[in-house]
Amino acid sequence: MKLLMHRLDLGINVDAGGAVVNPVEAYTCAKRAADEWRLMFQSYPQVMGLSGDLPEPGSFITSTELGKPLLLTRDRDGLFQAFLNVCTHRGTVLVQEERGKKFSFSCPFHGWGFSNSGDLVSVPKENHFGPVEKPCYNLVRLTAQEKHGLLWVHPEPGQTFDLDALLGDLGDELDSWGFGKLSFGALETYQTPMNWKLAIDTFGETY
Repeated sequence: MKLLMHRLDLGINVDAGGAVVNPVEAYTCAKRAADEWRLMFQSYPQVMGLSGDLPEPGSFITSTELGKPLLLTRDRDGLFQAFLNVCTHRGTVLVQEERGKKFSFSCPFHGWGFSNSGDLVSVPKENHFGPVEKPCYNLVRLTAQEKHGLLWVHPEPGQTFDLDALLGDLGDELDSWGFGKLSFGALETYQTPMNWKLAIDTFGETY
């Protein structure tokens, strides 16, 4: 405690313990970047937003940050759900807007309609080509969980996760931050050609 108070008096923070030099290849190697993308961003659940991004039933957001179009919704019962944002008819991106409020979505190609729970509910001119087994054409569901005020999604269809086991003691710390009390204010996006670790390293350093 004395050391901490001394650092506060001096206005310094030396918790890092010393300078660390990373090899340039950590940021420029294409194979390493591809391996990191597959292992870290496609094989584990990702935080896709805050609970406040879906403030009420009918709210939705879309994302392409994980290399595929995703649709995140809060259904009529207030449950958080996630799907591939792709019409199951001809593969068209279903929802074009970044966020909004809708209880149903209509494909811009042929007008197939889906509920915000992912169910195919309408097929225009269905009588022209025979009945469609609608449950077979529901949106592709992704495992999703809302916890600690965060929206967690596994980007690969059919994959599940045990969030408590993954987070361990970190779950209590996340709770302490009160993310669930935050609401959406504005979105600002920076399109920058850089290795993802450069953004993380410069944000997390103590300098």
